[in-house]
Amino acid sequence: MALSKKKKITMALCIALAAVLGAGGTYSYLTTQTDTLRNNISFSYSNISAMLTENRWDGVVSYEYDDDNNIYPIYGYDDSGKPIYGYTDGDRTRPVKDRASFDPATSLRPATDEHNNPIAYGIDASKVMVPGQTAAKNPQITNTTENTDEWAAIKMTFVYSSGANKGKPISAIDMAAINDIIEIDYDVNSDGAWYRVGNGASAEDVSQVFYYKNKIASQGVTSPLFTSVRIKEWASQDQVAAVKNLSFTIYLEGLVYEYAVADTFDDFLQWGSVDGNVQFAHTPTSDRAVDIDTYNGIIAADPVV
Repeated sequence: MALSKKKKITMALCIALAAVLGAGGTYSYLTTQTDTLRNNISFSYSNISAMLTENRWDGVVSYEYDDDNNIYPIYGYDDSGKPIYGYTDGDRTRPVKDRASFDPATSLRPATDEHNNPIAYGIDASKVMVPGQTAAKNPQITNTTENTDEWAAIKMTFVYSSGANKGKPISAIDMAAINDIIEIDYDVNSDGAWYRVGNGASAEDVSQVFYYKNKIASQGVTSPLFTSVRIKEWASQDQVAAVKNLSFTIYLEGLVYEYAVADTFDDFLQWGSVDGNVQFAHTPTSDRAVDIDTYNGIIAADPVV
């Protein structure tokens, strides 16, 4: 086994899925999550960078940012490769190709595809969900570094999204109640692309850690950690009622490392488990809440060393 002693370079990628369970079903929306650089998606440190997107959720395929840390979602590219920062009122025939014309209120994801068929985004489907319904959501990391491979890990924590404990981990009792009615189709362990530390999770596991099994090549992208969130079709009225007034967020915090920390995935797994090498800097605790304020459904991140 060959492990590099080079100083690790890490970056935090944070997303959250907030859901409010009520009498009419579930309501969920993507929230911005960052601690110090609000709405900044730049992860560059010492020539290491990455990007988190989930196009099936909100249609965003990439991001740009300017010197003032303003973030611009990109929904596609025209025939000449020019970014499209949205479509006026969602009209595919009215692309916004100039940052100066970008307006978060009107520069929206396209409502239809190139054949004029409606697009079913997870962010729309999740606004009102009933047992058996699924909302598409596919968080994945792109290595935007040139000529450098990267390793990646993600920690997922369920937190409250309202009330006095907003942004803090939920209780084990509430976690069990949530797991009674939702399903997340993780791509993990023996046949999956991600490895879940602990080889599984019980209903009381408020936090889980995942390692990506392959190095992410330059300009390469991971497979999604999961692709959907679903309300179990057999969820009973009593089970839904048990969490009727519970507002929660699925908070995911990622770390990206330079390839030299390990030669193989087994090396990376072992390296990450010793001496505190894999340290998630923004994990919520009972004493420290995370910021889950909403900003137009755009993902943001805070790089850390």
